[in-house]
Amino acid sequence: MHHSIAKYYLNHMAFSLGLALFLMMFSTTHIGAQNNTASSGEIHVYVDPKLDDDIYLKQRLKNPEKETEIPGYRIQIFFGSDRTDANKIKAEFSERFPEVEVYIAYESPNFKIRAGNFRNKIEAQKLLHQIKAKYDGAFIVPDKIKFPKL
Repeated sequence: MHHSIAKYYLNHMAFSLGLALFLMMFSTTHIGAQNNTASSGEIHVYVDPKLDDDIYLKQRLKNPEKETEIPGYRIQIFFGSDRTDANKIKAEFSERFPEVEVYIAYESPNFKIRAGNFRNKIEAQKLLHQIKAKYDGAFIVPDKIKFPKL
């Protein structure tokens, strides 16, 4: 007899769960059908900018010792084949903007000097505006960047 009571309760719970799911789907569809603000079929997604920070923080906490790079942007301030000129410009930039990290890369036969670790173009644009007077050929480039400092 205990077996039939347990079976009854399981069937009753399954039915109740199914009914609850059906009602949730119906009520969500009904609410969405009444909201006709986007008549052109456009979808607008609003994301809290803090969400990016939370994602980067979680990734960084998983591997605190590992130097991880992510897609981002830097400002290229020099491109040329002369190593002396490249080192001079890198040192000069570091002296003028000590808070901005500067990187030198060699792709035969040229050197590239790039500055910053920006997650988006808007962040990079701020620095580009500051340095344009001195480095008139500077421009924003996509690059792998270091995680933001915590």
